[in-house]
Amino acid sequence: MVKNTYGDCKIVTATEDHIEVISSEMRPGDQLECSCFGFSPKDALYFALSRDDKTYTALDGNEVPFLMFGAGTRKEDDSSYIWLLGTDGLFKNSRQFARASRPWVKHLVEPYGVVSNLVHKENTPAVRWLRFCGAKFIRELQVLSNPFYEFIITSN
Repeated sequence: MVKNTYGDCKIVTATEDHIEVISSEMRPGDQLECSCFGFSPKDALYFALSRDDKTYTALDGNEVPFLMFGAGTRKEDDSSYIWLLGTDGLFKNSRQFARASRPWVKHLVEPYGVVSNLVHKENTPAVRWLRFCGAKFIRELQVLSNPFYEFIITSN
């Protein structure tokens, strides 16, 4: 089911079929984040797809999945989260990705009011994109001796 089209890229409801392509080509910074939390790229995507309230995939002009993203509520404390993991296809489709980012982040955050998560401090493209989408970095912390930022995004 196509949700939106941006140039020749599409945002569709995520399926398990998308996981193999994205996990096998995942950007190194995203792979590192997965491993810090004890997941392989493939397991991280399956876990998110099984827990999210909403999960989407971006497809390029050739219908190749290049990123998955989603949001949901943490079962342990009722707080809400947002996430995105992708391939280098994200850079190849950067114009369409940038155009779609703010509206989709707003769409994901709106039902919760505020979402949060962690991003590796050295994952520069992800940190830059989060700032572009309005993220506020609230503190630094360590995960397996790796530096992370905790961030929030509000619906305001």
